[in-house]
Amino acid sequence: MTMVSHKLVNRLMPAMKITLWCSFSIACIIYGLREHAHLFVRVQQIIDNPSQWERQQLRVGGIVVEQSIRQTSAGIRFSVRDHLNKDPRAVTVHYAGIPPALFKEGKAMVANGQFKKGQFIASEILAKHDENYQIPEMTQHARNPN
Repeated sequence: MTMVSHKLVNRLMPAMKITLWCSFSIACIIYGLREHAHLFVRVQQIIDNPSQWERQQLRVGGIVVEQSIRQTSAGIRFSVRDHLNKDPRAVTVHYAGIPPALFKEGKAMVANGQFKKGQFIASEILAKHDENYQIPEMTQHARNPN
């Protein structure tokens, strides 16, 4: 009986090793992606239930409210409203960096960060552009090809 179980263990050992390595690899991938996993939410969702989003890593998309961009000693502060409806309610965003060149009032943007105490603290801002955008160097080169 011990001979049969020993043969069975020897036969199953490669499968057990493969299963262990696959499990370890999947665990490492999930742990690594956890840092980059941001939940995309609309401004309307934050306004409707702010406590649900408190201290979570989020990606918020919306339109920068006209005349809302203010320079502060720590960076910039502005308001973002939902881009899918005309609801005037907005979320205040704080960003402690230099915004991208395409970041303007009335334009679409996406911010990565956390919602804390009724305000969104952005760690990154992405400005969106339409399909007609060309980088300035290409526009200048088109005018003066030499």
